[in-house]
Amino acid sequence: MKKTLPEFIYKYTSINKYLFESLIRGELWFSSPSDFNDPFDSSLPIDFLIESYKRTEGWETNRDLIVNEQARIVQPLNFSAKLEELRKKVGVCCFSSVNDNLIMWSHYANHHKGLLLKFDVAELGKHFNQIERVAYTDKICPVDYDSPPEKLLTTLLTKKSTHWKTEKEIRIVVENKGNYRFPPIALKEIKFGLRCDNHQQTDIIQLIKKFGYKDTNFTAVHIGNYTYKFNTAFITTESGYKMYRKFGDKKILIPGFDIEI
Repeated sequence: MKKTLPEFIYKYTSINKYLFESLIRGELWFSSPSDFNDPFDSSLPIDFLIESYKRTEGWETNRDLIVNEQARIVQPLNFSAKLEELRKKVGVCCFSSVNDNLIMWSHYANHHKGLLLKFDVAELGKHFNQIERVAYTDKICPVDYDSPPEKLLTTLLTKKSTHWKTEKEIRIVVENKGNYRFPPIALKEIKFGLRCDNHQQTDIIQLIKKFGYKDTNFTAVHIGNYTYKFNTAFITTESGYKMYRKFGDKKILIPGFDIEI
């Protein structure tokens, strides 16, 4: 874990059944970069030299052309194929180092109806080996086709366009996409959005208490006076609302759990 990482990282999210399942299981979902909303994310830049050879008539079947230019055509093409294979396989979970980004509250937390999860980086670092800060740039560096594709993928996963720089992103990277357990002690706070439903707030508080998150605090954001920044207040409310009431079913079945509502 790098020394430049912040003490805490934050995940903006909507409130839905996937969030409930994630909190019950104590898991984070790691997506494939190929599913991200940014098409440039960790993708290989276009090599104009290769593209020029592709426009040469018969380049796919001309053996002399392929053999003579093997280092400049075949090697990059094989490299690109291997890199894309790795890109579809790897798993990434995205966080931010800021907890008050108005745009992220809107985009990732369902127009401020969702919430923010605050994680302790040191605790996460005990379970995940690769926690990286994203660097932002206006230029894509040339590709070294002699280096291992795995090395380049790590570089690509930690670089994004400056268009995204306000997100101040932190990424946890694992070898394969999917769900991974995190230690309950790592979840330090749940901050509810400005438009978050009060019933859903209570449901989540009850869930967190039920499943043993002993170090998790609860807060909610409020509009400050004469400023575009949020204020934060602690929540200590108790209520009899049941988990999943917003989702309607009489019984929710999750592998390893049997929850009556």
